Amino acid sequence: MKAIVPFDFSAGSRSAVKFGLYLSRQMEGLELEFMYCSPLVHAPRYVFSGVKIPSLQEQKNKILSEMKQFVSRSQTEPRELPPGISFHFEDTSQAAQAILEAAKKGKADVIIMGTTGESNIRRILMGSTTLKVMEEAPCPVLTVPLKHKLRALKTVALATELVNTDKEVAFVHHLLAPLQAHYHIVHVHPVFPQKVVPSAEVVGRLTSKIEKNVDPSAFTFHIVKTKEDNQLIEGLEKELSRLKPALLVMFHRHRNWLDKLISRSETASVAFHTKIPVLSVRTDLLKRGS
Repeated sequence: MKAIVPFDFSAGSRSAVKFGLYLSRQMEGLELEFMYCSPLVHAPRYVFSGVKIPSLQEQKNKILSEMKQFVSRSQTEPRELPPGISFHFEDTSQAAQAILEAAKKGKADVIIMGTTGESNIRRILMGSTTLKVMEEAPCPVLTVPLKHKLRALKTVALATELVNTDKEVAFVHHLLAPLQAHYHIVHVHPVFPQKVVPSAEVVGRLTSKIEKNVDPSAFTFHIVKTKEDNQLIEGLEKELSRLKPALLVMFHRHRNWLDKLISRSETASVAFHTKIPVLSVRTDLLKRGS
């Protein structure tokens, strides 16, 4: 399994680095590729006498050295970095595109990124890279909030519409199997339009399908009813405060440009404002994984 961890030396990205390092010690064989994007200073044709501009290779070597120091200092305690770690620098100001290309070329299984958890304006200014990666990545994207405190990944909440729940659980279980976590499958209703009525029959049918890939003792269904329609985020947040999972998984559709203009992504909203890490998976990735 391979994870790409982009960072920019900020406090927000340090949370992602810490989480990646922690995950590598929980999942044997996990490869971590730490990535940083920034344009180098290209020397002009003519410079003032006595002004020395480092060569591109000198700048790159300095940045790679600083990357290694940042990652090493991000560990919870002083020790050698775990095996399977590499460092990748890209001379570009187009960070999102570089991350997407690296994930595709390197066949990454997940991208781990930090979020600030700030206001909407701050999100627009600072979160555009993460949002673009979430929308277009060839793999799931795991976002880690700024002040996240590391803890054992033994409980995972999975938000579902009860449409492809068996495929969703199978996909996540394949990705996170080494963690041996318990899955809390959460459905919030009523929503409009209601795709599936959360009846005992529906839950029973899905349970039978999930048991083909996951041990029956490793997952639990939670059907949450809110007072009013379309209180998805409110209902989910209330259930998360009760369950206290170490990770939340949410699925979202790949939206075209018009969708992005006229509607908001519930997954993106939760990913930027929750206090726990969120694994965002586009629904079209389920087909690739099947």
